[in-house]
Amino acid sequence: MEREVRERLERKHKDDVRYSKEFSVFVGNLPSELDQYGLRGISKKASNVCDVQISMTRTRKSRFAFIRFHKEEDAVRVLNCYMVLL
Repeated sequence: MEREVRERLERKHKDDVRYSKEFSVFVGNLPSELDQYGLRGISKKASNVCDVQISMTRTRKSRFAFIRFHKEEDAVRVLNCYMVLL
């Protein structure tokens, strides 16, 4: 029993370390037609995407997203590629 608990804690710690090394990019004022799959597709053209999370402001007037990448270089590549859109 103790061994199982110890192994679970070690796996959880490894997962926490893995997530702490990911890099996020904030994207604001998303159009209502764009969903997470569309945003992921646009971002994947420039680099490898780990995760996409879309949310709304409290007033529900605008939407924003966080795009997570495994490497800092991937996040920078997306920013450099799409900076013209800003």
